[in-house]
Amino acid sequence: MAGKDLEPKLFLPNKMFWIVGPVYSLAEKEFRVIWQDLIINRKLGQDKTIKRAYSPKQGNMWIEFPWGTKLECKSADHSENLVGEGSGPCHYV
Repeated sequence: MAGKDLEPKLFLPNKMFWIVGPVYSLAEKEFRVIWQDLIINRKLGQDKTIKRAYSPKQGNMWIEFPWGTKLECKSADHSENLVGEGSGPCHYV
């Protein structure tokens, strides 16, 4: 449900969103919801201006939209990677 709640916010310009799970496999479950709905079902994967990666085994899961918004999947298992710019409020999903 959290992935679905996040989807409309991905169409706002110049935003950064993270899906953070205790491990990549748990974060991937929410990322997969968004990937399936936007990239596959709504065919945004055919848009060459949308950059993306979906490699759960490597922990490389992200989508970058041409309007400057980016979604990344992160693991709390690697807490050193959970440092951001701090330019806005956190939204937990």
